[in-house]
Formats: sequence, C-alpha cells, structure tokens
Amino acid sequence: MHCYPGLPFRVGFIEGKWIVTRSWTKSVPVGVEISAINHDVFSTWADQQVAFISDSSLRDQRQDLTSMKYGVWLWPRKFTLTFHFPGKKDVSVDVDRNLSDSSEKNPPIKGRYVAVKGVSVSQIAPGIERITVSDFSHPENEKKMVQAVRDHQDVPALLFDVRGNGGGSAPNDLIQSLLEKPTKDEIGMSPQHIAVNDAYSDVALSDVLSYSHTWFRFGGDVIKPKTLYHGKVFVLTDDGCASACEDFLMIMKSSKRAVIMGEESAGGYGLRSDVFFPKQNMRFSVGVINVLWPDGTEAEGKGIMPDISIPLTQEELLAGKDDVLEKAVKYINTVMKKEHHGQ
Repeated sequence: MHCYPGLPFRVGFIEGKWIVTRSWTKSVPVGVEISAINHDVFSTWADQQVAFISDSSLRDQRQDLTSMKYGVWLWPRKFTLTFHFPGKKDVSVDVDRNLSDSSEKNPPIKGRYVAVKGVSVSQIAPGIERITVSDFSHPENEKKMVQAVRDHQDVPALLFDVRGNGGGSAPNDLIQSLLEKPTKDEIGMSPQHIAVNDAYSDVALSDVLSYSHTWFRFGGDVIKPKTLYHGKVFVLTDDGCASACEDFLMIMKSSKRAVIMGEESAGGYGLRSDVFFPKQNMRFSVGVINVLWPDGTEAEGKGIMPDISIPLTQEELLAGKDDVLEKAVKYINTVMKKEHHGQ
C-alpha cells in the first residue's frame, strides 16, 4: 500500500476553537488556535473536510481530522497554517509533509497527555495508586494491571488512567478483579444474512412475512466477580478512550463500582471492516457490531459521560501542564477525606 505522509501535529475542537493538541515539530506550537490554512478560514475548511469522515458523531469526525487512520488523507502535502496567539500577532508557518528530516519526525511528543507504552504503576499521592495503560491490544498489559490490583489490595484508592487508550480486547479479567457483585455485561448486535429472510425481503409480497433486517444478538450475560480489591476505584478518561477501553468504562459505570472522571469517551465500540483504495488515497470502514448498555440502551455514537467532568482546556495546553490529572487527584483526596471522617 502506498505510504501517505503523516502530519507532524494533532488538532482538537476545544472550547469552540481548533487547537493544536500535540506536536512533533517546533514550528507548530501546542495550545495555539489555528485560524487559517492557505490563508482561508480554517474552521470553514475543517467543516468541509470532516464531512468526508464517516464517524458516529460530529465530535468523532472532528477528533479524526488529523488521525493517521482517517483525516490524514484529507490534508494537502504542502500548506500554510496561521496561528492565533492570545494577545499577540498572528504567525504563519509552512508545513511540508514530504520532509524526511529526522528532527521533524522524532522529537519528544509535546502536548496533551500521552500514556507511556504498556502499563505504569505509581503513587500519585498518599493513599492513591495510579495505574496507566496505553492500550488493551496486548494481553500482557491486562495481566500487569491485574497484578497491580493484587499488589495494592490495601491501598485506599486506585486511579485507572485510561486517557488515549484506543482499545484492543475487552479486559474481562481486570473487570472481574474489581467488581464486588455480579453485574450484567454489555449487549452486542450484528446484522445476519439468512437466505430465506433475504428471499422474503426480495419478494416483498404483501402476503409474505418480510423482515428488513435480521440481527444476531449476543452478550448480556452476568459477569461473576473475582474480587481482588475492595477499596475506592476511580477512572480518568477522555475522548481518546474507545472500543475495549469503553467496555471497561461501561461496566465500571453501570455497576457503580467506579467514579468516572475527565471527558466523554469516544463513543466507538465493537469491530469494523476496512477496505483500502490506495490509488485514490481512500479508506472505507464499516462498523459490524452495534453495542448496547446492559439495560439495552443504545451506546454507539454516544460516549460514556463522566461522573465528574474535567475537560481539557486551551490554557492547560499552553501552560504545558497536566491540570486534568491534578484536578482528578484533588477530587479523590476530597472524597477520601470525607470517607475518613464518616461523612
């Protein structure tokens, strides 16, 4: 397949503006607003491009504008960006995606939080252990997380930081290690083609029973806990948490086992089927599973809402700090103090 050059930055639609959220090059600063591309209004150009991205919601389309899987195909190979700096003069820079300069490709990532590959465990504050995981694609990651839960059974609070976790395989062992009571699993539905049903639909006679769709439904079973931990559980998430990461969020929230903090998750569940058209620089993806909450409520395209909203801000990106994590820890400390005083 033809290798289309990537983008040395990522953008997000934050507080009603297009903001640079990550950068691999000094010429594109993090936290600034993009006001123009090739001297045209950037928001107008971006709205035109996201119309070509098939996603579950407008929020997801915007999020994928600079993703390597979707939006990267929509950008010119060479273009000029104009940045609006608060209280300063606008600055324009030229971006050439064809550059092979290693300093452009491999500087340290700057911008919004990115999890270290794999699993990391650390004490973020007295009585609070933070467990981060970059993805659930590798079984070893889940094994390490379960072991971390086992190793910290006496810690008052566990914070699972799953920001930017794009998923993988549902972390069922991790879920069972945290649950304290039996809980219904999520439900999956997928279109099913049955010859006789398709034939009835094709005939479409008024006196013949005809179904427009036949669905295979699965899941919804009761998850039996294998509890390793009885303390307080908190989960920090964002719009980068998708697929298997949302499987984890969904059960933690529906069972009321954890307090979910941060931002609404991606709202992209299940599997997809991909078809590539390299000559046209196109990729066509079709979702093959419709996911429902354990109670049957529609889930696709609707991210899991946090119990405690801690949105990413432009100010945080400009300052180069992880204010979201600091606010999450502050909230946990407040909860633990109330617990200690019996309130």
